[in-house]
Amino acid sequence: MIRVLHGPISFDIFNDVNFLLLSKLLLYAEIMKRFQLFITVLFVIILAPVAFAEQANLFECKGLSAKREKIDLSYSSSSVIGKPTLSLQIGKSQILPVTDGETYLLTHNDTANGLMVSASLSDPRLADAPTMLYSVIIPTVHLNEVGQSLEFSTVLLSGYTGGYRRAPLALQVLTQVDTIKCVAKAVKF
Repeated sequence: MIRVLHGPISFDIFNDVNFLLLSKLLLYAEIMKRFQLFITVLFVIILAPVAFAEQANLFECKGLSAKREKIDLSYSSSSVIGKPTLSLQIGKSQILPVTDGETYLLTHNDTANGLMVSASLSDPRLADAPTMLYSVIIPTVHLNEVGQSLEFSTVLLSGYTGGYRRAPLALQVLTQVDTIKCVAKAVKF
């Protein structure tokens, strides 16, 4: 009889068959340890940079509307006030944040292409007035570090929705699609 010690485990071997089985078991345990080490190294090399990347939280966009007016859009998924903010200027008109008694609602919806951020503007002084809706698709962007930026293009959708009163004739476009170029940044507020 032979006694084999392997770490906290000890085996008594009575014959060659048991010894062969034990050696295969120990070889299998060693292979599993190396495989576990391989998987850990693979995670650190390939997956860790994505897991520890900074997610972009500030998006600054510019473009021209179909009417050749300058578009300036800025979206922040987090801000000093602790909630997302959206500002939009088309031509000389400051659309968001609102300044003349209108109210707006900012919504976020996940899509296959990223986050759809929508702002609906309504005038509470007019019953059943149509609501102006602006939407932009913001992709999920991971950056290696704070301060790094990434450029991309997206679209700004705008149009009227709802209400029993028709929109003014000049504004009866259901949806206008404008391409805008954006810069995504990761910033600390």
